Amino acid sequence: MATKQDPDSKRVDKALKLYRLLLINDRKSYPGP
Repeated sequence: MATKQDPDSKRVDKALKLYRLLLINDRKSYPGP
C-alpha cells in the first residue's frame, strides 16, 4: 500500500462511499433474499 496520499485514492474512496450508498438505497427499494 502506498503511504503517501494521492488524489486518485481519495477519488476512489469517494466513489466507494457513493457506491455503498447506492447499494443500501437499492436494497431498501427492492427487498431481496
